[in-house]
Amino acid sequence: MKAVVLAAGSGRRMWPYAEVRCKAMLPVANQPVARHLVRALREGGVDEILFLAGPFASDLAGCLRDEERVQVLDVGATEGTAQTLLHAQQWAKGTFLAVYGDVLLSGEDVRRLAQCEAPWAALVSPLDGDRTGDHICARVQDGQIVRIVGHPREGDCRRLAAFRLDESVFPLLACCPSFFPDVEVGMMPPREKHLESVLLQKGPLPAVECGGFDLDKPWHLLRANRACARKICTELEQSCVDPTAYIDPTASIAGKVRLGRGSRIGRNVVIEGNCVIGDNTVLDNGAIVRENCVIGNDCRLVNGCYVSDGSVVGDRCVIGHGAELTGVLFRNVYLYHYMEIYGMVGENTDFGAGTVCGSLRFDDGECVYRINGRKEVPSYDSAAVYVGDFCRTGVNAILSPGKRIGVYSVVGAGTILTQDVPNHTLIYARQELVTQPWDSTNYGW
Repeated sequence: MKAVVLAAGSGRRMWPYAEVRCKAMLPVANQPVARHLVRALREGGVDEILFLAGPFASDLAGCLRDEERVQVLDVGATEGTAQTLLHAQQWAKGTFLAVYGDVLLSGEDVRRLAQCEAPWAALVSPLDGDRTGDHICARVQDGQIVRIVGHPREGDCRRLAAFRLDESVFPLLACCPSFFPDVEVGMMPPREKHLESVLLQKGPLPAVECGGFDLDKPWHLLRANRACARKICTELEQSCVDPTAYIDPTASIAGKVRLGRGSRIGRNVVIEGNCVIGDNTVLDNGAIVRENCVIGNDCRLVNGCYVSDGSVVGDRCVIGHGAELTGVLFRNVYLYHYMEIYGMVGENTDFGAGTVCGSLRFDDGECVYRINGRKEVPSYDSAAVYVGDFCRTGVNAILSPGKRIGVYSVVGAGTILTQDVPNHTLIYARQELVTQPWDSTNYGW
C-alpha cells in the first residue's frame, strides 16, 4: 500500500504558527506532525509514502531525511488539494491512500481504511465543536457518505481526514471545478479546487469513523499537544531512568517517570504524576511538575517554577524562578522569572520578567477570534494566548485573554495588550510623564 500526504497548503487559519513552517512540521509532544503521520501509516500497513509539499518542502524533506521509503516532492503553489494530488499521478498506481498533512491519526484508523473492500472510501471524524461552516463536510447515513457539502450552515456533519482511492481518480481531478460545486444557497465559496469535489462521482462512499485531530487552528494544536502528552504519559507502565540520569533523594515523584540520558531531578523537585523528560534536562530547587507532562531535551526547570498538567515543553527551554506554564512551548523559549503563561508559544521566544497572560475575562465569557476575517468562538481554550515564533516581551507586559502575536514581533515593557499583533511589529505603550517641584515644603512637614 502507498500513501500520498497532502502538505502543500498555506495554513492561513493556523496563524501565527504556519508562517515559518508548514503545518506538517508543527510540533505535537515535541515531534513534527509529519513524523506522527509516518508512524501511523507504517502501523496501518503502508509501505511507501509521498509527501506533496509547497513553500517549506526542503525543510520537510530535511525533517524526514532518516525515514526509509518516504519521499518529499515540491509541488509549489497549487490551487487546492485536487491540483496537489495530481502531482502524484505517475507515482500512485493502483490503490493508494490520500491523507491530509495536518491530521493526527492512529495506526488502527489507517488499517481500517486501507482494508476497506470498496475501491473508494473515506476516513471521517466528528467536528468536536467546530462550526460546520468552516469545513468541507460529509453527511453520513448508515455508514455511507451520501453528500459532501461545502461550508454548510448546520446539520450532523463529519470532517474528512483521509481517503482510499485508485488511479481512476486522476482524470476526474484534472477536470475539477475551481469552486466547490455543492454549497447551500446564498453561500459564497472561495476559489479553490477541492479533492472532495469529485469523490461522489462513483456514488455513496463507505465512511470509516475515527478519532484523531484536525490541526486547522491554533487551539486545535494546543489541544492535540495536551492529548498526545496525556497518551504518552498514561502508557508508561513503569519508570525508566537512564543509567546516566540522577534523581535526588529529596525529590517527590508520585507517578512513573521516563528520564533521559544525562538528565537530573534535583533537590525538592515535586512531580505529581507520570512525566516524560528528555536528555540532558535539569529539574532542580523546588520545581513543580503536574501529571502528564512532556519535557524535551536540554531544558532547565528550576527555582520553584510550576508546570501545569498536560503541558509540553520543547527542547532547550528555560522555566525559572516563579514562572508558571499552562500549555505548550516550542523549542528554545525562555520564561525566566515571575510570570504566568497560558497558551502556546512559538520557538526562540523570550519573555521579559513579569509577563502575564490573562486566563479569564472579567465577564467570564468566551473570547472571539477572527480567522481570515470571520468571527469565531472556540468551544475550548478560547482564553489562551498564542505567541508566534521569534518574539519578545518587555518586563511587566500583560497579554489579555485570546490575543495572538505574529512572528518576529515585540510587545514592549508595561504594555497591556488588548489586540492581536501582526507579523514583524513592535507595539509598546507611550507613557506621559509629569514633572513638578518636590521638596520638604511639598511633602507636608
